[in-house]
Amino acid sequence: GICCLVYATTLVGGHDAIQDLVHRLRRQRAQSEQLAITDPLTGLANRRGLNRFIAEAARGPEAELRVALIDIDDFKRINDRHGHMGGDVVLLGLAEHLSDALGHQWLVTRSGGDEFVCASQTGSLDDVCRVLSDVPSLQFEDAIVPIKVSAGLARGPADDTILADASEALRLSKQQGKHELTVVDDELRARFTESRRLGAQLAEALEHRDIEIWAQPIVHTEDRSIYSYECLARWTTPEGQRIPPSTFIPMIEDQRQIGRAHV
Repeated sequence: GICCLVYATTLVGGHDAIQDLVHRLRRQRAQSEQLAITDPLTGLANRRGLNRFIAEAARGPEAELRVALIDIDDFKRINDRHGHMGGDVVLLGLAEHLSDALGHQWLVTRSGGDEFVCASQTGSLDDVCRVLSDVPSLQFEDAIVPIKVSAGLARGPADDTILADASEALRLSKQQGKHELTVVDDELRARFTESRRLGAQLAEALEHRDIEIWAQPIVHTEDRSIYSYECLARWTTPEGQRIPPSTFIPMIEDQRQIGRAHV
């Protein structure tokens, strides 16, 4: 009888210890998963957290998102002038402003560097425009540091396309002189879609050396003899559409494939 009592006591103690270990491992796993989707500086969700949010939204009954891709203007100049600590103050200040002003309807993320992404299934892009137009300056040491941002805003299905549209819109904002907000409408969306289609075809054309060189002779006006040639790049898509160099050369530069443009 005594042996059985000791065995039972040991068994209960061992079970409690195992349960405690399981709970601790689960907590540690949850903490690790949370750290994996969190930006260590601002405490916001990171790119992985944003991707998870988009994936969850895509599985919902209303798989539509509003997205704002935000970039701090002249952030390098801020870092150069105030050091990385000053840059961190600006990042933290913008993170706090976006989180407080947009509220619980929006997921505010820092996707890397000085780039933020705000995403929502129910929020209004007009609210984001208002919040971005009124970003407060920050006090850092003895200096007032103004924060100016550019942004691309889009609304559409919860997939990678909406981020691509917002990214193209952000690029337009930067080209327009910074501190600009560009909202993607139907016309812009069609333009971006066509640009991405051509971009994919251009990558294949470069891979298969389908960019042609046309030689245009340069002649003497007196005797019409040829003394040189001007080489012109020409590209015809598989559908027979001729794309002018003024269109596809900047695309090659954007894709950073200028070194691969062999013919």
